[in-house]
Amino acid sequence: MSLPAILAAARPTATGLVATITEEWMQGRTSYGGLSSALALEAARKVAPDLPPLRSATINFVGPLAGEVEVTTRTLRRGRNATWIQPR
Repeated sequence: MSLPAILAAARPTATGLVATITEEWMQGRTSYGGLSSALALEAARKVAPDLPPLRSATINFVGPLAGEVEVTTRTLRRGRNATWIQPR
């Protein structure tokens, strides 16, 4: 399953999205970091569709990500020129 297919199949929730990570995206017991980052960005875009283009991101991985995952977001700060959103 391709990345666009995974993102298209993701179900929106009030605070993010629910997606299924298929076996071919597994690297040992967790998914690839790029896929995890893409899911976090997509969840942020779902809850704040009027965001400007992404210019920078800080990403920390704290545990394995596999199977059906729910990504929730929290807006930490929103100003005129920048927005900080924390996906988890």
